[in-house]
Order: sequence, then C-alpha cells, then structure tokens
Amino acid sequence: MPSGQLLGHFLHGVASGDPLPAAIVLWTRLTPVAQPSSSIAVRWFVWEEASTEDTPKLFLEGEAAAQPERDFTVKVDVRSEHFESTIRYAYRFECGPARSPQGGFRLPPARGHPLASLTYAIFSCANRGWGSFAAYAAAVARGPLDFWLHLGDYYYEYGPDVYPSSGEALNPLLEPRHEITTLEDYRQRHALYRLDSNLQRLAASSPVIAIWDDHEFANDAWMHGAENHQPKTEGNFEIRKRNAVRAYHEWLPTRPEFDPFAESSSSNLPWMRWRRFDFGE
Repeated sequence: MPSGQLLGHFLHGVASGDPLPAAIVLWTRLTPVAQPSSSIAVRWFVWEEASTEDTPKLFLEGEAAAQPERDFTVKVDVRSEHFESTIRYAYRFECGPARSPQGGFRLPPARGHPLASLTYAIFSCANRGWGSFAAYAAAVARGPLDFWLHLGDYYYEYGPDVYPSSGEALNPLLEPRHEITTLEDYRQRHALYRLDSNLQRLAASSPVIAIWDDHEFANDAWMHGAENHQPKTEGNFEIRKRNAVRAYHEWLPTRPEFDPFAESSSSNLPWMRWRRFDFGE
C-alpha cells in the first residue's frame, strides 16, 4: 500500500508505447508539490489485469526516478521473456501515498506466430484549439485496442490567434500563450495536451506507436528551417529542433535509439530510426 510523504501527483496520467513481444515502454509524469532540485523515486508495478485489484497477480515491479532535468517524466522500458501475448497486463506508478491511474496493454505475438485478429486506431493532426479530442474517446469506447498509431502533429506549436483564430477557437486555453520555441515552451505544450481527459483515457487503454510530422517542431519544417521559423526573431533552428526532440521523447513512451538528452545531440542524428513492429503472422 502507498505510504510516506506526499511528494507529487500524477496529473498527466499514464501511457505505454513501442510494444514488442517481450518489451513495453511505460510512461508517466510526477508533478511535484514543491520544486525539488533532485530526483524523486517512483515505483512501478505490472500485473495480470484479470487478477483482482485486492490481490493482483504481480508480474514485475521496480523503481525509476522522476528527474528535474527530464521534467519529472518517468519512462521505463520493461522487458521480460515471460510476457505472453494472450494475457492483458495492467500497470501503475506510485510515489508515497500518490497512486497513478491504472493503464493496460497486451503485447504482440512474435513474427511468424498466428494472430486471429488485430484491432488498432490511427490518428493525426490533433489541434486542441478546435475542440475536444472526441476521436480519442470514440476509440476507447470500441474496446481495448492492440495499439494506436499517431502519424504526427500530436500537438501544434502556434501561439494564440493562429489556426484557429480567436474567433474560431472552441478551446481557447493555451500554454504557453505564445508560439513555442524553447525547451520549456515545448514541455509546457506537451503538459497542456496531456491534461485532456480523452487523451489520458486512450493513452492508458493501449500502447501507442508514434512518429512526428512537422508541428511537433514548426510548420513545414525542412532540414535547415521551417515556414514557421524566423531566424531573426526566433534564433537558431538547430537549437529549436533539439528542444522539440528532447521534449517529445520526455513526454511520449518512445524507445529512441540514441540519447536525446545528451548535450551533444544534433538534429543530424537519426532522431527516430525507422522502426518495425510485428504482430504475429
């Protein structure tokens, strides 16, 4: 049972991602009650979902760190050769008396193994200014998915009065209240989107396989710039890209093949390599 001092809350829900036959990335974010300068220990638990809440059949558990240098996000690449594709697993995080919402996932059978059916949903272009994320809620209502695929534009970088305009906006709340360019800006925009209840429900229900498009950085981005980047007023585009890449991997359950947090990280690196996900035969 949770006990001890209250150090934070799990305001942004939980998520899982990049499912493999023997591995899954679990994610959450601890919002500290104060702003500590050091890491906070967070416990994680995985159990068979069919077992009862009172006596869960614990499968795996461990401890991770919510670190200030990673915006107190927590990401764990859970691996076990004992995972079974026929079993749906549940998970959650705890920190002192604080307990995260419960999430769930089922992992794919290995390539070449039989699979009777595959259920998934595909999303893109999620701009909260145009309203609530009803498509996320509709996907959850259809029952557990094997995974959901986000093809990019997971959020939009614009400031107020830009797509949508103030007259068009159905959901005018925006954080920060300007176009995002810095690491802290990108983190705040991720945090705002992650407060959406429909996104939280979808993210908790099944694993995501995500890739970015352009609005995760700036509209119509290319190697050395973007339509929505003005070097004279917004600085070096290379720095902006690194800020966006780092925040993206902090706030999503991805499995990058390089260290996006290293100071030497460059946008010339393979930000997210082509990945292959097999779901049986």
